[in-house]
Amino acid sequence: MLGHFMDEDGELIDHPLNRRTVAITFEDLRKIRRVVLVSGGTKKFHVTRAALRGRYPSVLVTDEDTARRLCDEP
Repeated sequence: MLGHFMDEDGELIDHPLNRRTVAITFEDLRKIRRVVLVSGGTKKFHVTRAALRGRYPSVLVTDEDTARRLCDEP
């Protein structure tokens, strides 16, 4: 997300590429009132779920299959 690597809970991990990524920080992203995440498809499911667990987006735009899988998650 935004060129950063994160764990399954949406927390930034210690990865060399994270130190070289030029993007808004996760802390600053959480301060933005309306963040729209546009993501879908089988290959993006895990990162979409991680972003939601990290509470970064306030709006999610996705496909029906991904939405169903996310709703079925504990």
